[in-house]
Amino acid sequence: MALQRVLEHAFKQPFSLDFSQRLADALRFLRGRLEKGMPRKVLKGVSNTFLILSDASFETDRSGGLGGVLVSANKTLISWFGLKRSPNIVAQFMTDDQDCAIAELDCSLHVCDLVE
Repeated sequence: MALQRVLEHAFKQPFSLDFSQRLADALRFLRGRLEKGMPRKVLKGVSNTFLILSDASFETDRSGGLGGVLVSANKTLISWFGLKRSPNIVAQFMTDDQDCAIAELDCSLHVCDLVE
């Protein structure tokens, strides 16, 4: 919840320098977790490792592109895709006063990375 409050502030449109008590509490909570948290050990699992690399583009004509590759641990290309998205489709990711949808298109790729 604390991280969500910080992200809401960071991505607020239009951006505001207002620093609410709610935001201050969230930042104090996260600082406490970092200062008092135990070190974590990350171990490599026994399963195969794959890399998913994805990216999005937003063009001046308000169209977009989505693409990605799946690479094995030994750097072998397993699969790839690239999709061109029309301005009509990209507009569905945008609010009326929004100028760019690169973040939204990128997020849609990350959701696909997690689901697939």
